[in-house]
Amino acid sequence: MKRRRTRRFLLLAIILFISIGFAVISTNLSINGLFNFTPNTWSIKLKNVVVDENSVTTTLPTINQDENSVTFSAELNKPGDFYSFNIDVLNESTIDAMLGSITVSGITSEYSDYLSCVVTYSNGVTPNPNDILYKTARVTLNVKLLYKDIETSQIPEDVLNPTITLTINYRQANKNAVLVSDTNHWNFDYIGDSQTFSPIKTGNYKIELWGGGGHSCNDVLAAGGYVSGKIDLATINNIYVYVGSKYAEEENITLFNAGKADAGGYLGAGATDIRLVNGNWDSFDSLKSRIIVAGGAGIAFYDQNDVICSNGGNAGGLIGYYAGGTYGATQISSSSPEKYVSPGATFGKAYGGCTGGNGYFAAGGAWCSHGSGGGSSFISGHAGCVAIDETSTEDNIIFKTDTNNVACNSDTSTTYNSLGYNTDSKCSIHYSNKVFTNTIMIDGAGYQWTTEKGNEVVGMPNKNGMGTVTGNTGNGFAKITLIG
Repeated sequence: MKRRRTRRFLLLAIILFISIGFAVISTNLSINGLFNFTPNTWSIKLKNVVVDENSVTTTLPTINQDENSVTFSAELNKPGDFYSFNIDVLNESTIDAMLGSITVSGITSEYSDYLSCVVTYSNGVTPNPNDILYKTARVTLNVKLLYKDIETSQIPEDVLNPTITLTINYRQANKNAVLVSDTNHWNFDYIGDSQTFSPIKTGNYKIELWGGGGHSCNDVLAAGGYVSGKIDLATINNIYVYVGSKYAEEENITLFNAGKADAGGYLGAGATDIRLVNGNWDSFDSLKSRIIVAGGAGIAFYDQNDVICSNGGNAGGLIGYYAGGTYGATQISSSSPEKYVSPGATFGKAYGGCTGGNGYFAAGGAWCSHGSGGGSSFISGHAGCVAIDETSTEDNIIFKTDTNNVACNSDTSTTYNSLGYNTDSKCSIHYSNKVFTNTIMIDGAGYQWTTEKGNEVVGMPNKNGMGTVTGNTGNGFAKITLIG
């Protein structure tokens, strides 16, 4: 019979191991001159721990040096308490892997009445044997340890301190490997350079982008936008990922995928985009190949005595947000300044004193006694977006024509609106004819855009995979997921 006096339940340690299965690893080997086994490498590692903010503690687990185990401690005091975290399993091998098994030890009969351990993918799907993890891909697992919801009479008198070991076994993939939708993905952080993604197979991929976040003013952060969509990469060899940074509180600098600040100004946040042509971030031939863009936020300003505080503008959906010095960028132009603006903010490049956020078009930069606006976002195939023609040059941007053969930036079009964009669906399609479906566009203030701005804040997925946020306030981020 269990005692009735209430004491705490203490979970001392959880250890998560990656166990490596057999792989064909060899030097070149000829058999009767007929066969050649090429060398392969086998390396599966644990990366990127993110603790659920609702856990009993937000203390991060410690990943060991060889990155195949992680250890943490957490104290569960009452029914309903839990400790939960996401962790990436990265296949750095030259060959595909598949899941063999996931086993939990340490929850003996003494503890099973009180404690449960549940492992899922971050999207809630239960892992199964033979789930494939492609080479260079990663999967995010969620590990949750829960003090079960039990009756008071069942609570133990004494402190319990089990050590739980969770072992995940991967082995070389074979013909039985099974694709689990929405679990094989690639993450791209800000590194200040372009990054190449090579599709591992023909099929549909989901692309998600977060633009960089802006400056804090009176604890109000201007935020970057979010865009996503599904695209068939069957006929594309490589695509190129350009991830922008958050704002830079440094004078007169140039920053990757953002722009250039001058006159003692600071730099607004960078955009995050996908391109078909690799090159310098500010090369026009590369910029015009962008097929999806998440806008960055503008910069805020404090005067020397911290008396005047002008907020930066949130990144847009179809248009960016106004700030004290400039309007947000649109689908067809950089913003029109109310205050003095250094000339030059344009398609994919911010410029000026205290620059606006970069985006599809960048917001103009204002005198630094005023905040600057947010950049606009773009998705090929999202009605309301306005694509440029392939014949465009840096000095002569030509917009596509709509179904009535009227230039998409012309206010004579029947579908051109007062906000500066054309809702004709033909206008939105990139000249490469690479089109996204299932598109989502959310601005830095958390409003979703179709051909117009939504009426209520819905927020965007948190880039760490846990829950939602109103807007992105850190560096930009990109995520590509194979969905079949």
